[in-house]
Amino acid sequence: MKSTILIILIAIATSCNIQTRRSCEAPSEGLTLELAFPGISNYKAAKYWAYDTIALCNLMLNETDFNNFTEGVSISESLDSVYFIIYYLDLDLHESSLIKPDNILAFSVYSVDNTNMYHKLYMQDQAGIFTPDNTYTCTVNAIRTKDPYTFAQQFLKTGHKHITSLFVYSDQTKEVKINSVHELTGILEKAPPAFPAK
Repeated sequence: MKSTILIILIAIATSCNIQTRRSCEAPSEGLTLELAFPGISNYKAAKYWAYDTIALCNLMLNETDFNNFTEGVSISESLDSVYFIIYYLDLDLHESSLIKPDNILAFSVYSVDNTNMYHKLYMQDQAGIFTPDNTYTCTVNAIRTKDPYTFAQQFLKTGHKHITSLFVYSDQTKEVKINSVHELTGILEKAPPAFPAK
């Protein structure tokens, strides 16, 4: 329970880093999501924060469902030591609570090795396989909402009308001490991604 609270607080507290004039105290609401991924059954409860055309959603899954969620996407390499994943969806969860693999535009994987945390951004290639964009492979010291917000903004610029950053983690995720340097925000400030138009 302690680790769950920690992760949720990380997502909420860092939302104050979002570069908008809106209050970082936007109230959350509960949503029930349906995940159309192999091996995942039933509906899942989630917390949702809306910021106009960009939204944040927190989803905790049991370990089996978490693994099935990650395995439901075609990826070019195996994922090791996954701590947290943020999926960038072309979806307004108020219009549809059904999430399918086709809704995933890209995703950020946060992995932990000892006291170091790493970030990788996976983008879909022309064959429909998600591969890492090495520009954004770096160390981080936290899961800062400002970073996925920057990715979401860039997707809006490519013609998507709504982007949801879906924060997904396992109920087995434990609190860890991180000593690595946070490089991702600096990389994004120097060279925000240029995603292809849809």
